[in-house]
Amino acid sequence: MHTRRSPLLNATSLVLCLGLILIPLMTWAGVFPDYRVALGSHAASTATNHTIEFVTRQGLTVAAHTLEVRYASGFSLTSVAFSDIDLAMDNDSACNGPWTDKALESGASPSADAWGVAVSGQTITFTSSATATADIAANRCVQIQIGTNATSGTNRIVNPGAAGSYEIDVVRGRDTGENGEQGMASIAIASTPTVTISATVSGSGSPASLSTP
Repeated sequence: MHTRRSPLLNATSLVLCLGLILIPLMTWAGVFPDYRVALGSHAASTATNHTIEFVTRQGLTVAAHTLEVRYASGFSLTSVAFSDIDLAMDNDSACNGPWTDKALESGASPSADAWGVAVSGQTITFTSSATATADIAANRCVQIQIGTNATSGTNRIVNPGAAGSYEIDVVRGRDTGENGEQGMASIAIASTPTVTISATVSGSGSPASLSTP
């Protein structure tokens, strides 16, 4: 007597086999440890300073390496220029300094020992020249400051006009043979000027509470 196999069983077996074949071919983006975003104010329609910190496991040590800071629709970056932005590296992964500021230039093709900075729409892109001075070593904390908290800053990002939750993400460009790294944070914007915020931060292990005036 022949045993009749269920079509469902056949389909399930095929899916499992395909899964076993595909799993080794898949690559996954890493998550920045201790990724955090701090705003000077969470009030709607308010110009405010931003500080972003994260640890890069892989570092940024090759030509044209990029970091992108991606703001959700609603944040206004129209007045922000490269002079309103600082990029710095800690001497370890503790994010407590001392910080070494990186030389910044406007555009995507920086000269030796500098990083290019370009602001377009909702994205700020840093591009490395990949010289020894410009390099960011693996397992170092990186700090990005945007606004009047930057050394020469005069302009600030304006918060969305409507209360709600908005993402601010950082993505490290991927090299051949490497996975990229990224950090994601949901930032609350409130219609009142005083608010206590709990930001969900990928890779930090626990929510980060921020109190702002």
